[in-house]
Amino acid sequence: MRSTRCPANPHATTATTRRQREIFHAERGGRPVPELPLMREVYCAPTRERAVELARPSLAGKYEV
Repeated sequence: MRSTRCPANPHATTATTRRQREIFHAERGGRPVPELPLMREVYCAPTRERAVELARPSLAGKYEV
């Protein structure tokens, strides 16, 4: 059984995610996709700099290259 999910890379740009979704749908041969889960990490603060400062301890390890 083939997967009905196309997990999006949280590091990908919107354009990349859109292209990957189009490829996924094409590979499914037009069969409907019941859901397309996407996940983005968001941290809200008065400024971007403050948001990065506050979120860094929890997320830094995930984004290390």
